[in-house]
Amino acid sequence: MQIQLRIDMPTRLAGEVIDPAAGRYRQCYLLRGAPGATLVQQVRAEVMFCERGQPRVVYRCTYGEYFELDDDGTHPDRHDFDVRRNGWTRNAVARLLARHGAPPLGRGPFSVEVHKSFALAPGIAHAAGARGNRRFGVLQEGPFCPSHAELEVIGVGAARYQAPLPGGSVGCGSGRFFGMRGFTSTETLRHQHITRTGSFDDCGGYRPASFATGGACWAL
Repeated sequence: MQIQLRIDMPTRLAGEVIDPAAGRYRQCYLLRGAPGATLVQQVRAEVMFCERGQPRVVYRCTYGEYFELDDDGTHPDRHDFDVRRNGWTRNAVARLLARHGAPPLGRGPFSVEVHKSFALAPGIAHAAGARGNRRFGVLQEGPFCPSHAELEVIGVGAARYQAPLPGGSVGCGSGRFFGMRGFTSTETLRHQHITRTGSFDDCGGYRPASFATGGACWAL
C-alpha cells in the first residue's frame, strides 16, 4: 500500500466566530494534502469551571480523529466551544455539583477556562468508516494514546467520573502517524461569567511541527 505523506498548511475557512464575552468560539479549517490521503489527528482538551480562581469541576479528554481527503485533497475540520451549549453555565455546574453531593457554589466570581491542543499528520486509520461518515471518524486509539475522557468534581474526594467524548462520540479503530512532519495548533478560551468578559488565543493557527512516530502519550 502506498502511503501519501504530503500535507499542506491547514487554512481557515469563512464563518469564524470569536466571542469570548459570550463564552464561545468557532473556527473551521480546510485540511489539505494528497487526494485520497488519510490525515490523523490527536486532540487534547481540558475545561475548568473555577470559583474565585480555584477549579470546582474539571473535564479532560483526549481522542484521535481521521480525515480521508476528497479527490481535490481537502477536508474541513471544525474547532469550537460554547459555554451554554456544552453545559458550562453557572446553573448547569450548580446542578452537577448537587448531583454529586459536592459543596454548592458561593457568590463567585466564576470563570471557565478551555485549553485545546491538536497534532495533525499524514497517517493510516484501521477500521475507518465502521461508523457514520466514511471520510471522518473518532478513533478509539489515537497516534499518541487511547481516547479517554473523565470529569473531576472537586470537593468530593477529588473523585473522577467517566465522561463521554465530545458530542457523545464513540471511538472506533486506531490510527497512527507516518513520517515525522505535520502541524500543531493550540487554542485557549477564557470566559468570566458575571462580567461577561474574556479572551481567546490560538497562537495564529496551525504551525509546522515534527513528531516521533509512536511518541509519548499525552497523559491526562
